[in-house]
Amino acid sequence: MIHVSVPELSKLLRLLPRGKICGVNIRRNLLFLLPLLLSLIAAGGCEKNTEHKNVCPIDGQAPEWSKQIDAQTCEYFHFSPIERRAHSWTAPCEQSESH
Repeated sequence: MIHVSVPELSKLLRLLPRGKICGVNIRRNLLFLLPLLLSLIAAGGCEKNTEHKNVCPIDGQAPEWSKQIDAQTCEYFHFSPIERRAHSWTAPCEQSESH
């Protein structure tokens, strides 16, 4: 371990090029600000789909029709142009808007 007195340290810091010291500060600030900025963008970009709680887990499309399986579970369907057929998924039944 090297021990340096405060006057010696300040003298050494004056000898270092300013660009390198600024570069360290910029990188440190960037490492702090970049994750913060990305998390804000991610949070702002994730809007909730209020029209349908249940969407297709494969392609995110809203159901086109559904049938109730039991008192709390429904099967939702939609036609997938990618698969060129209808497919379904089960989820808790949505409340009817007429209630």
